[in-house]
Amino acid sequence: RGLAALPGREAEFRRAVETGIIYAKALGCRQVNCLAGIAGGPASHACLVENLKFAAYRLAAEGIRCLTEPINPFDMPGFFLTGMEQAAEVLAEVGSPNLFLQYDLYHRQRMGGGLIEAFERLRPLIAHIQLADVPGRHEPGTGGIDFACVLGALDAKGYAGYVGLEYF
Repeated sequence: RGLAALPGREAEFRRAVETGIIYAKALGCRQVNCLAGIAGGPASHACLVENLKFAAYRLAAEGIRCLTEPINPFDMPGFFLTGMEQAAEVLAEVGSPNLFLQYDLYHRQRMGGGLIEAFERLRPLIAHIQLADVPGRHEPGTGGIDFACVLGALDAKGYAGYVGLEYF
């Protein structure tokens, strides 16, 4: 579930970043997602900020973007980053030009929707989009998200990156 916000496991996180660099370079991957993990409290927040500073710096040195992703609290209770706005605040606190958001349409829809509006507001921070349909986290077209509308709007607003599919 991630290590970035887990106090006492900073050395493990740093080793994981180094391992991630090895794999990313071998696979030609230009972005790595550093998940916060299940944690809480002020110590977790400080740990997350420091770990993301480290990861963003190390990954930048290798030409790899560092991403982090909020996950809805319904599917993963206790996950530290639960909203795009909270994650954007963490990015601002880290202050690295090499730290971005992974925007998961499924998680955003589960946390209240506004898929296009959130994208517009946070566009400069978003480096990757992934999706699944709501409810149930299944393939597009099995639930309530109008993907033709949403993906058309993201395209019209200039998103030219990949869209990952992460569903059951």
